[in-house]
Amino acid sequence: MAIFIKYEFWFNYLNRLKEQQIKTILISGIFRKSQHFFKFYGGWFRSRLKAFDHFYLQDENSKVLLGSIGFRNTSVVGDTRLDRVQTVSEQEFSDIRLTTFSQDSKLIVIGSAWSQEMEFAIKFCLADNSVKLIIAPHEINLEELESVKKRFEDGCKLWSEVSDNQDLSDERVLIINQVGLLSKLYRFGDIAFIGGGFGKGIHNILEAAVYGKPILFGPNHTKFNEASELLKRGGAFEVSSFEEFKSKVNYLLTNFEAYKQAAFAAAAYVKEKSGATNRIYAENFKN
Repeated sequence: MAIFIKYEFWFNYLNRLKEQQIKTILISGIFRKSQHFFKFYGGWFRSRLKAFDHFYLQDENSKVLLGSIGFRNTSVVGDTRLDRVQTVSEQEFSDIRLTTFSQDSKLIVIGSAWSQEMEFAIKFCLADNSVKLIIAPHEINLEELESVKKRFEDGCKLWSEVSDNQDLSDERVLIINQVGLLSKLYRFGDIAFIGGGFGKGIHNILEAAVYGKPILFGPNHTKFNEASELLKRGGAFEVSSFEEFKSKVNYLLTNFEAYKQAAFAAAAYVKEKSGATNRIYAENFKN
């Protein structure tokens, strides 16, 4: 069996899999009307999709689109990433450094931060000393991060500078210059600000939503179903400028009812939409 993910269509592989009559499925599939498959000139692209035995899709719109070009071998089961973040959130994790840093403080976790999100973080920190920040840059460049650290003026540490079991209660900003920690960091925050929304597109917001954290991100999010859903449900908020970012953070941190509703909406979305992995497994691997 061959398994393709989301919108990975490697046509030469698909040709060979079809020739060899190897079962091929797409999981977490998502289709949009703008893709070649649905254009008048898209006959060659549509024919490549015949290599798939079944399409496991994220949403009803994808099912309708595939149906419009003759594909009925589809099931709407959701996004397997939801199951992954649920699993991570249920794993035990503790760290005295993060615990001491976050205790008794309001905390924003800025995940996969690019330059725009970093600028917002610096401006916010310099204007408001009551909120702490954990920043996980999208790219780790030590020279650039040292420069960023200086702009925070004081109370800022790089993760690589922190010793085991160090008490970080007096620090205000923690920059994570290590990969692999981000999905665990969101549990320590009050609000998550996800990077990429001022560039090519937002990064994984589900890693924060699973912990019931209100989520902020920039305007480039339209290709992501989970972003649209969370915006509708009130678990996420778009910010297009620093002033919007500052205003939304202050609103959430000072309005308990609004915060509680947003947090509940984020967590409920993940819980409601989980389960795709088990269904795909049951239909394809369980004897």
